[in-house]
Amino acid sequence: MKITRVQLKLLQKRAQLHNLNSDNFIGCDLSNEMFTMTFAVAEEKMQDLSIVFHKHRNPEIYISEPYSHGNAEIEV
Repeated sequence: MKITRVQLKLLQKRAQLHNLNSDNFIGCDLSNEMFTMTFAVAEEKMQDLSIVFHKHRNPEIYISEPYSHGNAEIEV
């Protein structure tokens, strides 16, 4: 089974959110201190918006580049 690689970078501008809306929302996940929402932004392309919560700092918001499922060359 191929794994999916997702690269996150800090959200810098409001314009980075232009592809994300409720019509293309796929789902969400909470693991440890990170909450992730996944959106379908094109045919077979997804994009994640993640919020990382820290104990003694403000949360950080990250956005991924659009990616496809199973895009890594490594199989598990």
